[in-house]
Amino acid sequence: MKILIDNYKNVPGKHCGSTAMRNLIAHYCDLQLTEPEVIGLGSATDFIYLKCPQSEPSILTLGRSRSMEVDLTHALGIDYREVPDFDNAHAWEVVKQEVIEGRPTMLSGDTFYLDYRGFGGHHFPAHRFVLVGFDDKREKAIIADRADVVFEECSYNALAASRNPPMPISTYNLWGKFYGGEVKRSLQEAFWFAINRTTERMLGMDTSPETLLRAFTGGYDVEIATGINGLTAFYEEFPTWQKHAQWQNIVRYASNCFENYGTGGGNFRVMYASFLESAQSHLPNVVDQNSIAICYDAAEQWRVLSASLYTLSQQEEESHWRKCHQQIGQVLESETKLYQHLAKRLKNAA
Repeated sequence: MKILIDNYKNVPGKHCGSTAMRNLIAHYCDLQLTEPEVIGLGSATDFIYLKCPQSEPSILTLGRSRSMEVDLTHALGIDYREVPDFDNAHAWEVVKQEVIEGRPTMLSGDTFYLDYRGFGGHHFPAHRFVLVGFDDKREKAIIADRADVVFEECSYNALAASRNPPMPISTYNLWGKFYGGEVKRSLQEAFWFAINRTTERMLGMDTSPETLLRAFTGGYDVEIATGINGLTAFYEEFPTWQKHAQWQNIVRYASNCFENYGTGGGNFRVMYASFLESAQSHLPNVVDQNSIAICYDAAEQWRVLSASLYTLSQQEEESHWRKCHQQIGQVLESETKLYQHLAKRLKNAA
């Protein structure tokens, strides 16, 4: 069998999940959102500090929430659901059937195993892409990914390895389905809901991100901290990285995550600042120019930190370690300031 959903419009973007969801919502709901609006409404901004001896590298510093896609549709009141599937063969047949019925389908996997992305390089769990077709004779899945308007082809074996990889962090063949196209919340309601949720998560009042992450680590012994708590752990433990046998890989991975792995600059902060600019017209009592300025400042600090970490990974000097540590402290200060400021304005506007 050979199937292709040729009416799916794949508009490229800066990040995989926000690109996929923007295009899927346009397809299913006829709602045109900007990528920054997807980032903000999906409460994507987060910081995850994860330590696991079995992962590669053993310390991961990640910049987006695990549940952005579902959170986005929750904020808008769209009936979209994601489920894992521990049976690889069944997981493939289920999403094939979705495509047969004409429904482009969200998939999740590790970029390391995707042959059209070079098969190798670095592990990046929870990459998002859309299945729009398949060719059984050639054993090729047809994929819409973020970087190109043209669809990609991926071998069945590579796709299976990506969707349920043999490493501590897997999304276990996670896939998503739209059960309707109705948008039940106004943009004003959605903006309020999303900003409040992001603020509560970053400040540790909502601990659901950590709980969800633990569910996808396969029972491995992990240490996880998220939001401002994650940034605090990053700042406090960074000096100990110097003694780690894998310090160079850990530092290089952190540098790339902060800027190069599709995050659009500074762990989404550039796009979140743009989202706040959109939100200001709907919620002027919540989002002020100070909020936006702090967020843009944080984005620049992340960019500078990423460059400094890269320099450190190439040339270890004590002065570079001290410089990076100081910059992490500055990021922590700005992030804390931003979300405390938003929390205060939400409370006053309620």
